[in-house]
Parts: sequence; C-alpha cells; structure tokens
Amino acid sequence: MYPRVHDVSFGFGLGAEDATKASTILPIIMHDNALVDFETIKTNPENVDFAVYPHPNCCAGSTVLGFSLVIQAYITEVNHLIWNKMLIHTAFDNRLDARDKKTNDDIETILEMQHETTDEQAYPLWNGVKLYQGHRVINHPADVPGLITTQQPEGVAFDRELFFDAMQYYSNKEMLKQVCDRMQTIKMAHPTTPKQFGQWSIYREGGYHRSPSMCKFMNPYAFCGILFHVPQGSTEGQIIRTTDSTVVEHLTVQGHYRFLEFNPDFNFSRA
Repeated sequence: MYPRVHDVSFGFGLGAEDATKASTILPIIMHDNALVDFETIKTNPENVDFAVYPHPNCCAGSTVLGFSLVIQAYITEVNHLIWNKMLIHTAFDNRLDARDKKTNDDIETILEMQHETTDEQAYPLWNGVKLYQGHRVINHPADVPGLITTQQPEGVAFDRELFFDAMQYYSNKEMLKQVCDRMQTIKMAHPTTPKQFGQWSIYREGGYHRSPSMCKFMNPYAFCGILFHVPQGSTEGQIIRTTDSTVVEHLTVQGHYRFLEFNPDFNFSRA
C-alpha cells in the first residue's frame, strides 16, 4: 500500500496591537467528505501521475499516523514579545457542540472553530482579515474552506481570557480539555536593548508528532491544527512601546509540515 504524501508550506504575520490580526489557526489534518474519487488518487511513485499533495484535506476512511512539522518564528520592531501556541484536535460534531450550562458557549465558540455538514468538515472560524508576512501575502494551505481568498491566511477572533475561564469554570471544560493540548507560552527577546545586533529573535521548532487519537482516523469532522495567538499590548507581561503600536506584524511565522495518508482504496498501479 502506497500512501498519499502531503507537503504544505505556510507563513503569516501576527500583531500585538490589532485584535483582528492577533490570532490564527493553522490547519494540518482535515477530514473532507468531498474527496470521493479514490481511483484518481495515484500514490505509486512510479506512476507518471504521482504527485505530492499540497493540502491538509484527507479522504474519509484514511489513516494518518503522524506528521513532521517545522516552525520558525521571529519578532520584528519590538524588543520583547510573548505569544501562545496550542494544538487543537477533534472529531465528531458532538464534541464541537458541547455547551456550558450557564453561558451556552460551545466548544466551537471557545476555540473559534466551525463546521459544515455537507463535507463533514471542521475548520477555523475565519474573521475575514487577511494576514501578511513582511507586508506581503503568503500562501496558506489550499482547499481550506471559509477563506475569502483561496490560500490567503486570515485571522480568528480567539479570546484568551474566555478560553482560560472555560478551562476552569465551564461545565464543558472536560470536553474542552479533550480537544486541545495545554497552551504553551513563548517569550522572545532581542539580545540587547536598544537593538544593536541583528533585527530579530528567532524561535525554531521541528520534529515528528504522532497524530492525536481523534485525528488518527478520518472520521467525520476530524481536525488537527495549531492555534497561534499574540496577546495584546495591554495584556499583563506584554510590553509594547507606543512607537511600535502601528506596526502590522510583531511576530512572523513560517514553516512547513508533511504527513502520509493511508487508504486501501487509493490507486496503487504503476500506470
């Protein structure tokens, strides 16, 4: 059995002074019920039509054992920056619909996700604001639903305080804990103040990750992605100078991921 090879590059910029550009979610693995013509998916490397697939979308019934991920992030125009990163992984709409008894907030509302029933896909709730990297648009994974312009990344309206409250007090907090990892806080700083050496501080991450149990098999609404969030300048611990407040991006993120999708119905022929 030959797997389908997914290889996706990404890039975007986030800022600490504009809430519409403070957060986004990077889709990595997504169930897509619209992919039904398995015979046309030719996975044998000796087949002339074999090609690497530059999308996160996977066929129903497929298996994804894990993914390799490389992230590089750097800060610009500021001496210090705090940002957050968190893995989201879910499947089946009953997890997304679980609501808090008091506020009626469901898991989708807390994480800024949404889903549609035709292709049984879960995906980020985009806010329609395009994100830039170095003042230019960088391609996002293609075939991600909901984007205004295909392959141009957008922000999400993630509320970190709402998320923390939900994790502590909401009646659906146990379900919330099942669909996301612990939020990681990353502190970055230039080596000197004022800046004398270089223009950025760099964060690098790379390695292989086993698929979370809910995203290993492509059941309806299976989704695995990473939330990136830059707390606003008014947040405790986030130090942004007044002269930096008009900068579009304080954090630039770029990288790529790669995974193998196994499905017994793919076309394994040489011709």
